[in-house]
Amino acid sequence: MNVQNEDQYGKLCVTEPGPYTITHGLTETRYAGVLVRTFVNPNDPDDVEIVHGLQAELAVSQDSAGTFEIPNWEQQYSNNSTRRSEHS
Repeated sequence: MNVQNEDQYGKLCVTEPGPYTITHGLTETRYAGVLVRTFVNPNDPDDVEIVHGLQAELAVSQDSAGTFEIPNWEQQYSNNSTRRSEHS
């Protein structure tokens, strides 16, 4: 499992099974992304079945849904001055 914060910095990388808690203290940002990668031999039906079972065991939970607040990036990081510049 790999956890990245919203600035795309890797904050946690684990290979052992078990429960993990991702907090603001860990990510240092409001949002985070979590990637879980499984490896499988697609030519081996038994391996595919095992991996499907492992994927089915993945679970995510949080106490509340929270809100998704999108900043007004255009005002915060405006390119208007670049758009208005004159080039000879």
